[in-house]
Amino acid sequence: MDYIKMNLPALNRFATDYINGVLKKGDFFQYDWQDEGDILKRAEWLDSKMFPRDEAASYIEGFMGKFGISERSKENIEALRKDALVIIGGQQAGLLTGPLYSIHKIISIIKLAKEQSEKLKKPVIPVFWIAGEDHDYNEVNHVYLESESSMQKMTYPGPPTGKRMVSDIKLDKDMALEWAEAVFAELGETERTNLLMDWVDHAIERSETFTEFFACLINDLFNDTGLLLVDSGDPHFRKLAAPYYYQIAFEGKGISTEVLNQQAVLRESGYKPIIDINEECCNLFYYEPTTQNRVLLERKPGTDHYEGKGSNITFTEAELDRLLSKTPESFSTNVVTRPLIQEKLFPVLGFIGGPGEIAYWSEIMPVFRMLGEQMPPLWPRLSFTLVEGAVNRLLHELDLSIEEVLRKGCSAQKESYLEKLHKNVPNTYSDIIKSLENDHMKWQNDVVHLDEGLKPLFEKNRQILVDQLLFMQKKIEEHQARKNADTIGKYDRVENSLHPVGGLQERIWNPFYFLNHYGSSWIDDLLEEDLAFDGSHYVIYL
Repeated sequence: MDYIKMNLPALNRFATDYINGVLKKGDFFQYDWQDEGDILKRAEWLDSKMFPRDEAASYIEGFMGKFGISERSKENIEALRKDALVIIGGQQAGLLTGPLYSIHKIISIIKLAKEQSEKLKKPVIPVFWIAGEDHDYNEVNHVYLESESSMQKMTYPGPPTGKRMVSDIKLDKDMALEWAEAVFAELGETERTNLLMDWVDHAIERSETFTEFFACLINDLFNDTGLLLVDSGDPHFRKLAAPYYYQIAFEGKGISTEVLNQQAVLRESGYKPIIDINEECCNLFYYEPTTQNRVLLERKPGTDHYEGKGSNITFTEAELDRLLSKTPESFSTNVVTRPLIQEKLFPVLGFIGGPGEIAYWSEIMPVFRMLGEQMPPLWPRLSFTLVEGAVNRLLHELDLSIEEVLRKGCSAQKESYLEKLHKNVPNTYSDIIKSLENDHMKWQNDVVHLDEGLKPLFEKNRQILVDQLLFMQKKIEEHQARKNADTIGKYDRVENSLHPVGGLQERIWNPFYFLNHYGSSWIDDLLEEDLAFDGSHYVIYL
């Protein structure tokens, strides 16, 4: 596999500074992900702790059993029951696996688990946390595809779902199949298309919800790697987390205070906090049984009552205690407490995160300490851009720098090319119009004093002549544009492929485009390639 490395700024300044080693460990993070001594300390600390290993392993066995568990994954489930550590990361359950960065994150988890297992000489297994409790349907219900000169969103035509968990959104199998067929029609037919469509069709048949569809595809793609999957929206998983919901619910005010204090430290250091929180936030969602909407719980100041933000739900402390005991699956975590549940359930040697996760985790370090835990080391996920041979040839033909295109796109170069085109066309029409208007006005003045009734006719005639000249100029420009459309299309192709919608490819493009055109060997190659976790961006030449 041919590739080059480069340093690109992350999506936010905090993540960029974190990756570049600018931030001090003690201010926002407990461990240094680049310090092997710190990683060893973390492993020793985990070995001294107790975890619900049997319960977690049994849950994973039950969840993954729907999709087929490989021998390698079965071995890892048993290793989790014993003394294995885990590398973990997560993502929402996007259609057709979501954007490329979901795949990149999983590759990162698998590679880092293998690397750390070899270094520590003990089992370290990869775990992918599907954020099925998330209710932002609009983030998962579409894919982007290239259509003509731009990227177009193809949205699953299901009805609005309110604030229902993605894990509870039923997959209409006929609708999903029809949508998938439309996606493949846009992707174009290759020798792999029918096999891929059969695979997707089979996955749809095996799935009842959005999350299951996602999990089914991911499980198949990484079947031989030993990857383990959990769904945080699964009622069985939430029952597993139930003992820790009590601590979150009744110490919630202290949790919020710690986050707010840490955000003040961030601001003093020149960074902008991400988490939207207030002091009364309970940091738990309640799942309304009638509407199936997630409602964030908050304490009502001066009372022992809890109320749903933006809803009519109200509980006393005793009622909340009873609900937590009887129906723990009615609750789920928010952005602050999800990492804490992860820490309680799994022996997390390290967490793989994207730029946004790195930034918001910095706001919750004191919460780990408050609850008697330690924040795990955070590794930035591997970041890739896949460069097709045809696109690479266009880069050379148009004399474009790959790094410049990844940073800024190539719209400026395209505009420069168009300006040169216009300069090459004699731009004399404005002078001609000016001369015509002057001569026409002189003619009008010579005649109208003989008959004022001719003035409107002169004005109409002058405007017709000017419009004809403007029409001619427009046709000349259109002719030039058609003549150079091929070159303009090349700039668009490079922009769409490498800097779509103003950002990195991995945030927009769906993996199925590359699976359709190149098979899955690029995934296998990325898993095998010796790639450093040093914050670099990898440009992969297909």
